[in-house]
Amino acid sequence: MIKIITAIGNEYLNSELKKYKDLKIDISDIQYKEGIIEFLENNENYDFVILNDLLPGEISTIKLINNILEINTKIKIILFLGEKDETLENQLYNIGVYKILLNNQIRIEELVRILKENNNIVNVELQEEINNLKRIILEKEKNKIKLNKNKQNNFSKIKNTTCLIKNKFKKIKAKNLKTNTIKNNKLNNKKGKIICIIGPAGVGKSIFSINFSKINFYSNKKILIIDLDIFNKSIQTILGIKSSDKISNIIKINKKLDLFIFEENKLKNNIDIFFNNYLDEIKNNYDYIIIDTNADIYNNKKIINKSDINLFLSDTNLSEISKSIKILELYINKLKIKKEKFYIIFNKYNKNSIDINLLKRIFSEFKIIGTLSYSDNYNKLINKNNKMNLINKKVRREYLKINNEINKIIKLY
Repeated sequence: MIKIITAIGNEYLNSELKKYKDLKIDISDIQYKEGIIEFLENNENYDFVILNDLLPGEISTIKLINNILEINTKIKIILFLGEKDETLENQLYNIGVYKILLNNQIRIEELVRILKENNNIVNVELQEEINNLKRIILEKEKNKIKLNKNKQNNFSKIKNTTCLIKNKFKKIKAKNLKTNTIKNNKLNNKKGKIICIIGPAGVGKSIFSINFSKINFYSNKKILIIDLDIFNKSIQTILGIKSSDKISNIIKINKKLDLFIFEENKLKNNIDIFFNNYLDEIKNNYDYIIIDTNADIYNNKKIINKSDINLFLSDTNLSEISKSIKILELYINKLKIKKEKFYIIFNKYNKNSIDINLLKRIFSEFKIIGTLSYSDNYNKLINKNNKMNLINKKVRREYLKINNEINKIIKLY
């Protein structure tokens, strides 16, 4: 049964719709724009709202649509316009309108067909882009499977070096971890939660990892960042770490934050053994272990499954959203990782981004835990090799909100 709200000012059309048994219209035709909001605030479980642009009311149509989608991100809006206006129509589709019809061209049969058809909720341009990406994925799957097999063969050689690496990690532990802290943590049975940061290359995973750590500075949490994206060395650059600063793999940033860096020439050998044998031991010494991943999707599978929460960062323009969808499809369909393991954060949001209500509808199958605004300050800090601070109050508030959501999720484990 398709549940519909009408606010069209057309009694004949409304009565005709009620004749169809699979269309359910519970209330009389709403006669003013504000009345739609008042009704939806107490009745969110509807599939469609049919709205006439000529309906009286003090609120503008665009603001009304945004308010509707804030209350119910999944509801589909069919809008009747008085006259053709391509600029306005494009704007309305961009903010999330499902279908636009002209008042003088409405036919009941056409309207019923639209209500019953199984169209996608995204706009035509984005859907076409997504379909193209799906075709690309299918074409490249065979090559990626071969690549994955080669990686597995390389990892099998690691077993021969297990003893040497084990001794090295013992030395690292002795040099960098205070004995008293370790004992106290073990007595308290402290088990750090693993937070994995994933997403397309260049989306801002390293900056997020650092800012999330900084936002927890006053919460008395001990944090370790594990930098797996060492070839870009973004975290080292942001934190102002020079080559001469690296005495060992663990670098102490301050009394509450440590950074673990793998040596470039031994990354492939060390990483597998580290996550198989030593991550559980290190967990005893930290509240949060934040893993800044690289773009190697297949290598990230083990890390994702090992983590307590996986934060997927997506940019907010059309091209980057398409990349995010492609990567998520690979994780879920190819690597068989449950979609419930991913939590979405929209990064670099700005005035040119796709409307937030449409973003929520595109990623409606996932839990969305926050949005982060774009800031030029990040580029300045990175280029000047300065230590990162959350100097922007708006950004700080956004991180605090996301941090609260993450803490709620982590408490469930």
